[in-house]
Amino acid sequence: MFNGDDFLNSAEIKEVLNGLLFAVVAGVGGLISYLSSLFGKRKKFVFWDFVIKGLSSAFAGLVIGWVMLYFQYPITIIGAVTGVGGYLGADFTISLFKRFVLKKAGLEEYEE
Repeated sequence: MFNGDDFLNSAEIKEVLNGLLFAVVAGVGGLISYLSSLFGKRKKFVFWDFVIKGLSSAFAGLVIGWVMLYFQYPITIIGAVTGVGGYLGADFTISLFKRFVLKKAGLEEYEE
């Protein structure tokens, strides 16, 4: 049964909403990236590719945004990073995660 103590407090709700904002920013970045990849080329617009690019970018932005919030980066920096990360894609996001977040956490970088 639900009781009021199980629900998120106001600070946690704010973090969730910030994460959703970062997801939107990253998703828009991913959608712009997809559309710009079609510009000047003879590629055909594929709706489901468009949707998948936006959703995958949004998910990456959500995760990176929450991790950067945890390490108390300024909100404007997080927004910029998630937007650019959404535009540049998963490889950029993973390299950014390795470079900044793992080092800040004091974890060793994974050697490939």
